[in-house]
Amino acid sequence: MINSLAKYPIRGYQNGMADPLNTLHARAYAKINWDLRILGKRPDGFHELDSVFVNVGLNDAMTFRRAEALSLTCSDPTLPVDDTNLVIKAAKLLMKAAEKYGRQECLPHQALGAAISLEKNIPMGGGLGGGSSDAACALRMLNKLWELNWSVERLAEVAAQVGSDVAYFLYGGWCLCRGRGEIVTRLPGSERWPAIKLLMVLPPLHVATPAVYKALGAGVWDGTGGREEWAIGQRLYKSFAWLLKMQTVREPPKIESMLKSLEKLSASIPQIEVERLRDSIQRIGKLSNKLDARTRQSAHEELTLRNLAPNQLRLRNDLSRAAVVVEPKLAEIQSVLERFFRKQWLMSGSGASHFAILRPSTDVAEISAALNEAVPGTRVVETETIGAAAS
Repeated sequence: MINSLAKYPIRGYQNGMADPLNTLHARAYAKINWDLRILGKRPDGFHELDSVFVNVGLNDAMTFRRAEALSLTCSDPTLPVDDTNLVIKAAKLLMKAAEKYGRQECLPHQALGAAISLEKNIPMGGGLGGGSSDAACALRMLNKLWELNWSVERLAEVAAQVGSDVAYFLYGGWCLCRGRGEIVTRLPGSERWPAIKLLMVLPPLHVATPAVYKALGAGVWDGTGGREEWAIGQRLYKSFAWLLKMQTVREPPKIESMLKSLEKLSASIPQIEVERLRDSIQRIGKLSNKLDARTRQSAHEELTLRNLAPNQLRLRNDLSRAAVVVEPKLAEIQSVLERFFRKQWLMSGSGASHFAILRPSTDVAEISAALNEAVPGTRVVETETIGAAAS
């Protein structure tokens, strides 16, 4: 089954809009882990994370209406709408915090209640943070609906009580998340990074996060291993410049330009690789007049990806192998992705969702058919990263 990005509009579309006095509409966006590292197990039983998060266009739609009491309805009848739902948990914690700090922070006549409706599109248990995103969306919108006017930093204190990665969704975009995921730092300059086109792969599998961590068997964290957001940001930006060329240039660049680009990279690539790539460029130049447009585009993409080594893209997930131990069918999904995308794909979080970097020549229908043959019911969605902050 194939879905296009059109179903999942850009962040901010109608967020906090409608009748400002009584009703608010918003979209809660999914995230992927571009780079997930598990540094070890902490004394409190949690695992220390060092991960790059980014939002993607896939989202849940939410509506908030003023009401005397708090309630939640959901389009998915299998999803509980009681206190076990993170949306209700977040709303009650915000309500408790508001009452603790005094009712003077909201309108004197305002009843701290709301009728919340949730239309689910993000798969549950997929490693995309759907529940956490919904909870963060509830905090942002109830902050407006109840006219609390709290800062993001103050809301983040409440978010940390709801779940480990809820605070991230208050900020959104490209962030380095540490601790349990609640220590959030925006990657410098990331709001200007280009959107990267992705293919989301959503198999009908549920992978329990505790089981994945148990299968990982991480050792005790020694307090080291974290990274600096500035260094991460610089490296990612350079790799995205190449990706943007691959995803937007429909005709191959001039051979002279390709050779100049290679020379600029020569200092950071082994000499044997430089020679091999130079030879490839020259051969493409000789053949370009004999190839049709699609074949030439594929050759250009291949050359671009060969310059983007996996360690430069930082596509890494320390939970991937453990997730396959818990759910062996994931190996079938990953085999198909490797066949079509060759190192340009990754599992998100603890699974079961995956993503791959799209090329202009990608045949999504063919990939969807192969994935459904491997694991029937697998859904694919064309989307892109969202580098802007949450609104």
